Amino acid sequence: MSYTEYQKKFNKALDDEIRALRKSGGQKTFLSDGSFLGKRGGQYIYSLTTDTELRFPDDTPVDLEYKSKRYSGILVSVEGFDIILALQQNLGDSIPTAILYTSPWFLLEELKKRLLESSNLKGANRNLAEILLGDKSETNSSTSNSQKLLNQIEQRLQKLIGCNEYQKSAVDKVLNRQVSFIWGPPGTGKTKTLGITVAALVQAGESVLVVAHSNTAVDTAMKSVAEYLQGAPIYENGLVLRYGVATPGSLNEFPQLHVRGVARWQNPNLIEQIERLEKQRKDLVKRSRQEKLTQLQRQSIQNDIATVKQALQPLKEQLKQKEAELIKQATVVGCTLSKAAIAKEIYQRRFDAIVVDEASMAYIPHCAYVSTLANRRIAIFGDFRQLGPISQAETEATEQWLQRDIFDEAGITQKVNNGQIDSRMVLLKTQYRMNPAISKIPNQLFYNGQLQDGSGVEQRTMPIVQSQPHPGSALILYDLSQLSAFCFKEQQSHSRFNIISALVAVQQFSF
Repeated sequence: MSYTEYQKKFNKALDDEIRALRKSGGQKTFLSDGSFLGKRGGQYIYSLTTDTELRFPDDTPVDLEYKSKRYSGILVSVEGFDIILALQQNLGDSIPTAILYTSPWFLLEELKKRLLESSNLKGANRNLAEILLGDKSETNSSTSNSQKLLNQIEQRLQKLIGCNEYQKSAVDKVLNRQVSFIWGPPGTGKTKTLGITVAALVQAGESVLVVAHSNTAVDTAMKSVAEYLQGAPIYENGLVLRYGVATPGSLNEFPQLHVRGVARWQNPNLIEQIERLEKQRKDLVKRSRQEKLTQLQRQSIQNDIATVKQALQPLKEQLKQKEAELIKQATVVGCTLSKAAIAKEIYQRRFDAIVVDEASMAYIPHCAYVSTLANRRIAIFGDFRQLGPISQAETEATEQWLQRDIFDEAGITQKVNNGQIDSRMVLLKTQYRMNPAISKIPNQLFYNGQLQDGSGVEQRTMPIVQSQPHPGSALILYDLSQLSAFCFKEQQSHSRFNIISALVAVQQFSF
């Protein structure tokens, strides 16, 4: 099947999903306990608590209703009932209650546009997309010496990287194929392997776009990238950048990753002018909220605010242009899949390599689209035994293209299920996170007994095993079959929860 034929099928699935989302009218969610976290990239970051679990992609446009007024922003991240928003205006240090309105179909409409453009655009790598989707075989295998590149990275870092044989094999696979799949079960060092892989690609002279479905996943991946690119000229010169709103505090160790941080370093006078005017505006707004102001005084303050805003506008536009130029020049860029579809700084340029992390949760159309941005290769990192993509519509098209992952479409999952070896894939087999008594369960149930426990993992986890409850036991199983422990489903998000099992779990820590 040609890329154009795929694009038409993707279009049908996205249309079905957009209709389902529009039919629901977006989502109205009540928020509480909002607190100001700080300012990042000219936006005001707030953490709030939702009354229901949300399932929207990061970078979804939102409106926040607070004190009968609506304010525009974007969804930075959602973790359970905790939500982080980036707003265009400062609403103070706390937001006791608010209402969130979402229109998630906007991102899907933009993805449709990018898919259509990539079907006709001269520079779009449709051939690579067809290889990724399993319709073509590779024709251009390279012969990079991955061990030499790793040695060069170690020399620059002046320390050993510490790769195991499977992680080295993964780096080699990515460097020497147009399409590669790195299967990383929990605790096997997938993120570390991704960071080393990107560093090796850069060492080989390639530009790289790192994408994932969520801001949190992008932040985690870019931290790993920065760890292995520290000291390299491209990192020190601000050519390794995280594009978009990072999760607050996630990149504090690597300030050079922030686009605004690099812009500040390169344009100190411009930033100083903007910050001075923003402080002036904030002070004026604070004064305007004071009681006992005459109508004339209040009007005078409003006129001053308008004057400051007018002065700020060209400066902010200038800063925005400088930040866009930084992204265009960067050797490594990290952003969400949604951002890659809405930001012209990404979709109007090309990268030598695309690296997709947490790919099991990404829509197949997203993966196909970003592959067209690559000159040479795409590497898929993830674990198809974990959560897959989520869609609202229940149609044949959405089930085929929005509820399955790229591992499945490429035929990787079927081969693994049949016990076959796939030359495109490397499995990271050594896990370093779980006590062997715990790792044994997922290993047998999901990974065909292929995982092995890393050296010293049992000893490292022993302090946890020896703690309460049940000291000395790494794993305790409770039979709840006699307690009528039925699951419930949350009405809006359809998330399942089990009150009995939660109470039993909490009771174990009541000592």
